[in-house]
Amino acid sequence: MKIYVASSWRNAQQQHVVQVLRAAGHEVFDFKNPPGGEGFTSWPGRDATQTSWTKEEALAALEHPRSKEALKSDWDGMRWADAVVCVQPFGKSASVELGWAVGAGKPTALLLADGEPELMQSMADVMFTRLDEVVEWLGGLGLRCSLTTVLRECLSASEEHAAAREVFNQAKAVSAKAWDDGSPDVIDQYHAIAQEKYEVVRAAKKRLDAAKAALGGR
Repeated sequence: MKIYVASSWRNAQQQHVVQVLRAAGHEVFDFKNPPGGEGFTSWPGRDATQTSWTKEEALAALEHPRSKEALKSDWDGMRWADAVVCVQPFGKSASVELGWAVGAGKPTALLLADGEPELMQSMADVMFTRLDEVVEWLGGLGLRCSLTTVLRECLSASEEHAAAREVFNQAKAVSAKAWDDGSPDVIDQYHAIAQEKYEVVRAAKKRLDAAKAALGGR
């Protein structure tokens, strides 16, 4: 599965979580090391230890080109992901990411850390205190997502197979009538249609059989 790990850039645990989830076979978006870009680990032009900000300083930091680049990178990663794992401790940005993921209908997990709880963070689908619980949850989630994909493929192939077979049978019937009426042009036309739909029927049948076989394996 494709996982977005939301956390604070100050959270040393974030890198460990990324590594463990990758070792479990998942694709993981790491905002500290995004693909094709530089990780966002501090406000540009500011001391990482700065705790007091004026509103003018905050606006300048948010509008800095580096900040906008990081925002786009994270935003793309969130939309790319199948699920979002939030790793405490984290601040306002990761809380916004959690809220967006919940609103977007993506599965969400919250990995808790010691400290006072935040009420609205419990909107996550599941909450855990151990990383191995997150890994186990994602494993089951991946199986359900895979099963859903197979079911959709099975339905799609079945519908395509039925529709193509109907056109194939209609073309055969028209071609047979044209033969009786002695209309060679019509015969050729509908024979070609029948042949084309016959190939579609065969392809759809192969997809349907493959989907059923995959479903049977589960």
